[in-house]
Amino acid sequence: MGLGKTIALEHPEWRCQCIDLDSADSTESNAVFLVDELLNPSLENQIVRRNAMRLCARLVPYRPAETSKTLPVRQHGHYLICGGLGGLGLLLAKRLAARGARRLTLCGRKSASPEAASVIAELEQLGAIVHVNQTDITDAGQVQDLIATASAQSPLTGIVHAAGMLDDGVLAQLDWPRCRRVLAAKTVGLQYLHEYSLHLPLEFFIGFSSMVSLTGSPAQGAYVAANCFVDGLMQQRRAEGLSGISINWGPWAEAGMAARLDDKQRLRLSSLGILPMSAEDAFRALDRLWPNPPAQIGIMDIHWPSFLSHFPGASDMPLFESLRQPSARTLTTESAPTSPAAWPAQLESTAVADRRSLLSALVSAEINRVLGAESNRFIAPRQRLFDSGLDSLTAVELKNRLSALLACPLNTTLLFDYPTLEALTNHLATMLPVSFEVIEVAAQATTSSAIDEQTAALDLLSQQQLEDLLAEKLGLIAE
Repeated sequence: MGLGKTIALEHPEWRCQCIDLDSADSTESNAVFLVDELLNPSLENQIVRRNAMRLCARLVPYRPAETSKTLPVRQHGHYLICGGLGGLGLLLAKRLAARGARRLTLCGRKSASPEAASVIAELEQLGAIVHVNQTDITDAGQVQDLIATASAQSPLTGIVHAAGMLDDGVLAQLDWPRCRRVLAAKTVGLQYLHEYSLHLPLEFFIGFSSMVSLTGSPAQGAYVAANCFVDGLMQQRRAEGLSGISINWGPWAEAGMAARLDDKQRLRLSSLGILPMSAEDAFRALDRLWPNPPAQIGIMDIHWPSFLSHFPGASDMPLFESLRQPSARTLTTESAPTSPAAWPAQLESTAVADRRSLLSALVSAEINRVLGAESNRFIAPRQRLFDSGLDSLTAVELKNRLSALLACPLNTTLLFDYPTLEALTNHLATMLPVSFEVIEVAAQATTSSAIDEQTAALDLLSQQQLEDLLAEKLGLIAE
């Protein structure tokens, strides 16, 4: 399901559907169901078949029980945090120690950093016994030793998996080694933790997942898939009568991946309606889930009208049905793409000689919008767009917005193929049912010049991304 959610966002023209068949039912019955779905397409793109029932995904507000209690933390309990030497793991360790936990095992792939050592010293001052274990949780033997060692000190009563890795890139750029690195910690590692702790009477087993697992995210296919695995495994544990909960966290202010963003990136998140949570707010929300937590829940600070106005296809996506309030459907001029009919009409009413410059201004405003900048911020016609702050995520968002404005599909590699405002504008002009003045210079542009522009844009990518995309281009040439 996870990768399918990203495919649907990066390539809406493919009308991707995720259909999870019932492994307990017969092949014939599942085949009939699948054929019926394929021959009768609907707006539903996340469909599950269980016990002869057709279930579809919806995000709904959670209402905690009036008798809710806090996360069970016992003075004599023993708590294992994988990813415990990272920012989120250390914040959780401090929370557990403050609530009375006196034995913690913090596990990380690398040794403790000076910052982690400082936090560990604080925990010990609170009276906690802290064991630091350097373990690669993607190695079965190391995980088995980790569980055995921790249990020998004192039986484990709670496990938290807070490890993760991010490597953004559109699907056309990804290869298996890059996907495997992102998947490993949250799939292989979590699976081993699950298997080697089955004999333990755990009071809780918490998997730190991400909000992108619920919504999908362009340019984060592997990361979405990894977090969907966390969700699925926790659902499986609960179905088997074991403790387990997957939390689809939104960004945290003090730690985690969002805490490493620069001011411009934070401003963009805010413009999308995604607000970083304080650790105190995050833990307060976590406490409200007990004593009967759901198997999966999203905890995030989202301004839904803003989020839905930016999210590709959200106005029609059934997933957000219960969150689309009237205010969410009333989009402001600044946050919503213009009507698809507006651009052609506006250009048609403009003198032919001025249409290209007007289209350039409209495209420039969209670029600034996805970057959270002022819509009239100047972008030089031949400035490489990745110099202006675009990355893989914003490039896909921009492509989706332009596709909606033109009411036509555009390639996911649009910004790599047309890396400047001038090149992008000239290309989009060919997609509009409006006449433009012919530009002789553009007509005489050589193939080598176009390649130079693309190469300049690719220079801004990481070495791995550059190698992947160049390999793809060379493969096309070889064919």
